[in-house]
Amino acid sequence: MNRLTLFSFAAGFSAWVVLAASSPATAGFMSGNELWDDLRAAQRIDGGKNSESDYLPAARGVGYVTGVVDALGGSSFCLPDKITVGQIKDIASNWLRDHPDKRHYQAELLVRDAFAEKFPCTRPPVR
Repeated sequence: MNRLTLFSFAAGFSAWVVLAASSPATAGFMSGNELWDDLRAAQRIDGGKNSESDYLPAARGVGYVTGVVDALGGSSFCLPDKITVGQIKDIASNWLRDHPDKRHYQAELLVRDAFAEKFPCTRPPVR
């Protein structure tokens, strides 16, 4: 599976995540620990040290993060123009790496916190 296929899957999965995130639920879709595992698979692919079994978790993790960022951007944080999916993945991965004590929380909340910390809004949020 090549990178284009991986990111095409990630884009489709992120659309599904946005729809899933908009429905009310009391429990999170994914924990920070699960997301960390998935994003580590993506890092292995980026580094060329992956196995075939890394592609699905990598796509799931990247798709999840981009879906949460798409859903919450402009209200919880303000992304810079032209940020890439690779940068979004790296920011989430680095934050989870640096905060192992918080990985047991809902992944959605952790992604929100990572991006709010990195890109706080200096303008009023879009409503």
